Amino acid sequence: MASSAAATAATDRAALVKAFDETSTGVRGLVESGVSAVPDIFRHPDPYASVPLAPPGVSIPVVDLSLPAPLATEAAAGAARDWGFFYLVNHHALVPSGFTDGLLAAVRAFNELPAAERAAHYGRSVDSGVSYSSNVDLYRSGAASWRDTIQVVLGPSRPDAERIPAACRAEVVGWDAHATAVARAVMALLCEGLGLRGETLEEASCLEGKLMVCHYYPDDEESKTNAAEALALPLLAPSLSSSLS
Repeated sequence: MASSAAATAATDRAALVKAFDETSTGVRGLVESGVSAVPDIFRHPDPYASVPLAPPGVSIPVVDLSLPAPLATEAAAGAARDWGFFYLVNHHALVPSGFTDGLLAAVRAFNELPAAERAAHYGRSVDSGVSYSSNVDLYRSGAASWRDTIQVVLGPSRPDAERIPAACRAEVVGWDAHATAVARAVMALLCEGLGLRGETLEEASCLEGKLMVCHYYPDDEESKTNAAEALALPLLAPSLSSSLS
């Protein structure tokens, strides 16, 4: 009986997910429809029920680009060796003033276009290099996230610019240039800190694969979520740094 009930629940959820996806208007469409409660397909169990918290005193390493170069280099190299990742702060000196705010505003503007205009871009295929959908793992995850997403593959080959929604096209293309500048600066720090030639990581094609992911989190009375920007670089293990040298 239990297995039968579970199979029925899974079938019902699959039908609800399919119906939601076929509206082609995402989570924003739910808010526009006047939904007053978060639908069941978005309800997650307590995420901390079975996941242990980090031990006291443990935190993600931070690399601050406003520090003197030797200190920033030491921090980046240490994080690469010991953790494989870090949180980058004060990188906005490499980005024109106001650009990030303009980018976020443009992405929001697209997501708040009339439903019919957004729906024309909706789809899960990334073959064209651009996709707009809600939850890239919608059909695989146990519970969906309250967000819609634009993805743009910016490297090694950039998609036809006409495929990027006009409401945020210029800003997305501009982001590619500025994010590349930040990545190049970070890779230079890593190379210096790991004892590599300054061009080693770029020559290893670490700047070629670029994906921009823009999440939009619609507000409603029950669900409030914040968005953040991120810059990701390949992880550097000690064995990799040795082989690159």
